[in-house]
Amino acid sequence: MKFAKLLVSCSKSKCLSRNFYQDCNPPCPPTSRPLTVALTGVNSRVGQITSLVLKQCQFIDQLNVFDYTDGPYGISVDLGHIDTNTKITGYTGLDCLREAVTGANVVVICGGEPQKPIQNDRELFKLNADYVRNVALHTAEFNPHAIICVSTPPVAAMVPLISEEYKRAEVYNARKIIGITTLGSSRANSIIGQYAQKDPQTINCPLVGADRSNTIVPVLSQTEVGVKLPKPAVELLHNQICKAEDEALVKKYTENSGPCAISAAYATSKFVISVVRGLLDIFYGVECAYVRQVGHCGVFLPYMTSVVKLGLEGVQSIHMPFISEQECEKLQKAAKVIRKQIKWGESYITGELLEKKRRTRRPLHTCEIIKIERQTRIGDAAFNKEH
Repeated sequence: MKFAKLLVSCSKSKCLSRNFYQDCNPPCPPTSRPLTVALTGVNSRVGQITSLVLKQCQFIDQLNVFDYTDGPYGISVDLGHIDTNTKITGYTGLDCLREAVTGANVVVICGGEPQKPIQNDRELFKLNADYVRNVALHTAEFNPHAIICVSTPPVAAMVPLISEEYKRAEVYNARKIIGITTLGSSRANSIIGQYAQKDPQTINCPLVGADRSNTIVPVLSQTEVGVKLPKPAVELLHNQICKAEDEALVKKYTENSGPCAISAAYATSKFVISVVRGLLDIFYGVECAYVRQVGHCGVFLPYMTSVVKLGLEGVQSIHMPFISEQECEKLQKAAKVIRKQIKWGESYITGELLEKKRRTRRPLHTCEIIKIERQTRIGDAAFNKEH
């Protein structure tokens, strides 16, 4: 049986579908200044580097930095010595979380427990779930209209967790809950650039799946380099991209230098700045992010990484790139893991017990359920299909 390719048809003439998400509000005007970003987990290495980059962003007027333990006040004073117009305010302790997120246009969840070598995603989720839920609870209660971006791993479980918390609070808007998977795209572009001896900034490799080494699927067939490669070379590049994080973790912990914070902070800040530009209606590109899916893609996987266009309300449109049969097979394997991680996040809020021993027959949703209409390139970033 041949595998079909994923595709949601796009058109530049129609950037926003009214029923893109059933519970979305009508389009709103560009965000008026001042624009505020709240960053949690600032005591972590990822949080500190991310705050440094965001302090230098000319589009951010106010940056609130928060963490549960002592440190944000000193970090805010330290950042305040940087000669940019962005104002910094530090908040420490759970009692100050409400004040930190109130009034923010964007709430960024980073930090938490970083992944260690030989640590599985289930253990990592248990360590970070309560931290992410606390931020989601306060944001849903005191600032439900903010766009909430999460980079705390595993993102594939954290986005469903936040979504269920927002549903309980009756403020759910799928456009405004986004999982940051920019690091995977950055790694893919860098590795492809090294292989082809080209500038990585000229390469734009989209991703599907999720954010972990066993769930990420780089769509090499949508790059000028990948489309010319034979299957063995494509397989080699795919494995190198997927294993890049694990190899870096092993080297860093062998040297006792901690987790991969620099690249993670770069990817997080890059995506947040794209979100900010979307709120100001000056974002003209696309990003890859882990978001709620609709239409045929939503039947295959309720949440998945895809190409998104960012706009005035967060996710303005989504686009699944045309993928090869080889990539489709890899996505099917990744989907089994992603469904488990989605269940972790949802059951953490709903209280449903995960089945351990008893196995029930699950309907097999293959990639064939997603129809093919035409091949599109990465630049086609807007919806045209009515759901």
